[in-house]
Amino acid sequence: MKIVTIGINERGYIGRTQTEMLDICVKKCASLRSQNPDMIVFPEIAFVMYPQNEPLSYGEFYEMALERMNACAAEMSSYIIFNIYEPAGDDKRYIANIVLDKNGNIAAKYRKMYPTEGEMASGVLPGTELCVVDTEFGKIGIATCFDIGFRPFWQKLRDLGAQAVIWTSAYDGGKLLDA
Repeated sequence: MKIVTIGINERGYIGRTQTEMLDICVKKCASLRSQNPDMIVFPEIAFVMYPQNEPLSYGEFYEMALERMNACAAEMSSYIIFNIYEPAGDDKRYIANIVLDKNGNIAAKYRKMYPTEGEMASGVLPGTELCVVDTEFGKIGIATCFDIGFRPFWQKLRDLGAQAVIWTSAYDGGKLLDA
């Protein structure tokens, strides 16, 4: 399995709208066509952390991003995993990890279970369900950022049959995995 992870350095991205970030990410997908990746994974910050001044509502952007990323997955015949704000009503939202299959269909959705205090203060709700998705490569668990600090979370993914975990993040908490 060939996995391509997209790195996004915050320098040059702070102050951009989510729509501008979506354009950048679609171009990044297109630039990978010759590599024939089986899976493309975007970091949490692609559509969640730094984009500002977005004229679209969370719902409008969510629908537009799904449409464009679905098309990328289908054109590339690659799984694509990305984070996005999923509207939850009343100015509330989830940080959702969307898993698109090679046809561009939603194969799974994971809502970040352990948002930071700052995220919750800004209206982010915690998810309530773990996510393990069946792929042609095996069962893959999905985790986001701060989830890394909660050992029972990882054990439950294993108990659900996860053979590997895709962990998208906006911080370098990977040192916690060494513990």
